[in-house]
Amino acid sequence: MDAFNIHDAAPWAWTGGAGFLGRLMYHAKQAQLGKRRFFSLAMLLDLPIALGMGWVMYGFTVWFKLPMEVTISAAIIGAYIGPRGVDQLFELAALALPADPAALG
Repeated sequence: MDAFNIHDAAPWAWTGGAGFLGRLMYHAKQAQLGKRRFFSLAMLLDLPIALGMGWVMYGFTVWFKLPMEVTISAAIIGAYIGPRGVDQLFELAALALPADPAALG
């Protein structure tokens, strides 16, 4: 097993932080609309969503071999729209694809 290298953890930290920023933006928008108080338990409960969505988007961008700048942006956007928003994007993409996979290529 290789020794721990701080450079291996950096993308996870960056995307987790970007996810937190995206979720904080969402939370602030909800507070502006009067749906939440800004300093509330909901803000703390959004932390797992923020980290999870940041890391999920990191996985997607690694899979598509995208640069880190795009990865950070994707983490912010993914955390802002949340799990349900990402699920809806996948539903739209699935509807856009042909029913027969052979028709693609």
